[in-house]
Amino acid sequence: MVTDSAGNSNTVNFVVDKTAPVITTSSTLKISTTAATNGATVCALTATDATSIHGFIDSLTWSVTGGTHSGKFSIDGTNLNINNAGGLGTGNYTVHVTATDKAGNTDAQTITVMVVNGPTVSAENLSYDDTEAENTFVNQTGTISATANSGSITGYGIDAGAPGNTDIGDVTYDVSKAGTYGTLYVKTDDGKYVYVPTSNAKLNE
Repeated sequence: MVTDSAGNSNTVNFVVDKTAPVITTSSTLKISTTAATNGATVCALTATDATSIHGFIDSLTWSVTGGTHSGKFSIDGTNLNINNAGGLGTGNYTVHVTATDKAGNTDAQTITVMVVNGPTVSAENLSYDDTEAENTFVNQTGTISATANSGSITGYGIDAGAPGNTDIGDVTYDVSKAGTYGTLYVKTDDGKYVYVPTSNAKLNE
C-alpha cells in the first residue's frame, strides 16, 4: 500500500503464480491428404492452468519451439496451422509446441501429425438408354463400396449434399443432391443409394 502526505492511499496486489499450464491436446493427430493444404488448421491447441487466485485471470501464449518439421507449421492464436507451400504429403510430421502463461510458466509437448490417404471408394455405374421411342425410366439403387486406408469407414455422403430424411421403398435416405435429370439419395450410415429420375418427359427430351 502507498500513502501520500494527504492521507490518500492505494493498494496494489501482486500475484505469485508458480503453477505451470498443462497441455491437453492429443500428442497424435491424423488428417487426410485432402485436408493437409497450406494454411489449413490441424487442430485447436488446448491446455488447463490450475492457478486459482481470486480476481486473477490467466491467459496462455502458444508458440512452435522445435520438432523435426517445425518449419512446416505455425500458430495463429490457439490454432496449429500448416505453413508449407503445397501442403503436406502422406507421412508423419513432428512439431514441438509450448504454452506459456502470464507468469512465464510453461508446458511443452511434441505432436505427431499423421497425414494419410483418404478411403478408396467405388460404386456401380448408372445409365439410362434413351431411344427414339418414349422410354420409361425407373429408380436405380446400389451401395457405395469403400475401403479405409487408415482406421475405419465412419460414414458416407454426397459432396455438397443437402441433409434431410426421405423414405423411398423400405429405406430412409438422409442426404440428397438434385441434378438436371434426377436426384441422388444416400443413406449415410451404410452407403445405400438410389437415383430417382426427375421425370420421364425430361429424360425423353
